[in-house]
Amino acid sequence: NRLNKKVYHEKNMGYETWWYGLGTPERYQHNMKDMYRMITEVDEACAQIIQELERQGILNETMVIFTADNGFLTGEHGLSGKWFPWELSIRVPLIVWDPRMPPSRRGTLDDSFTLNVDLGPTILAAANVDAPPTMQGRDFSALYSSNAGEAVDWRTEFYYEHPTHQGEQKIPRSSALVTRGLKYIRYDNLGVEEMYNLETDPMELVDVYENPVYTQRRETLKEKYAELKAHVESGGKV
Repeated sequence: NRLNKKVYHEKNMGYETWWYGLGTPERYQHNMKDMYRMITEVDEACAQIIQELERQGILNETMVIFTADNGFLTGEHGLSGKWFPWELSIRVPLIVWDPRMPPSRRGTLDDSFTLNVDLGPTILAAANVDAPPTMQGRDFSALYSSNAGEAVDWRTEFYYEHPTHQGEQKIPRSSALVTRGLKYIRYDNLGVEEMYNLETDPMELVDVYENPVYTQRRETLKEKYAELKAHVESGGKV
């Protein structure tokens, strides 16, 4: 896509990281192979943990959560890194082994919006410990503790934000409202707004913010963005 030059330029950290890490065929091959080697090591380590839990006879008493703290761009959008509101930056894996899970839910997929702030309340609930009232997030075991097909009251959108780091030219402050089908993005200190249709454009290649077809949906999204932002900044729970 045509990246906004106010945000993405030669001094932007995403561009610099791409150029120095992946910007030539030789660099790309070397560093991508290193990443896949690291992933293979993580996979092997996870297998060893599961095997040890089985050996001790406590796997069926143990919750195992596999996740990550961020996604990563590896050349998509001409960028590399994790500091931006693109789907490939903010999406992370979440795989859960929970002995309490009904057999009918094991091995199934759920596309509900879970967030990293949900991990704390979920782990505490599994240990029968009440989460502090000021702790953000929700116990996501509700999503799989019921039988398949049962409705669960869960979030249908979320507010995202990332602070400025090393100055606005390197990593500018960004925030966003992410819904199932649309995403509204702000680079707050640069006066840049963008919007993407995640249903028809999952790779976020076409900014539809100025497209008149989306005027009503854009304004609805901006109102919801302002509402969630104010809720979070006032200490409201997500």
